[in-house]
Amino acid sequence: MEDRKSDVYFREKITKMKKSLGKGIGTSILALILMLSMSSVGLAVGKGDKGPDVYVIQGMLKELGSYSGGITGYYDSVTVRGG
Repeated sequence: MEDRKSDVYFREKITKMKKSLGKGIGTSILALILMLSMSSVGLAVGKGDKGPDVYVIQGMLKELGSYSGGITGYYDSVTVRGG
């Protein structure tokens, strides 16, 4: 009888461990996918870049009064210092 109880206990423990491991692996995979998909966003704008993202940044800075240069779409030294 005692052996049977310990068998059930260990089976339940193993089942819980498997579920926990599965959740951990799933969470890790999701985090990796999110990090890889966002890598281009983190590098989207920097000195020397150009494009629509820079237009938006320059326009927002101009609205805030922090940028007096032209909205060129080119992230240069004028954009860095605020025009």
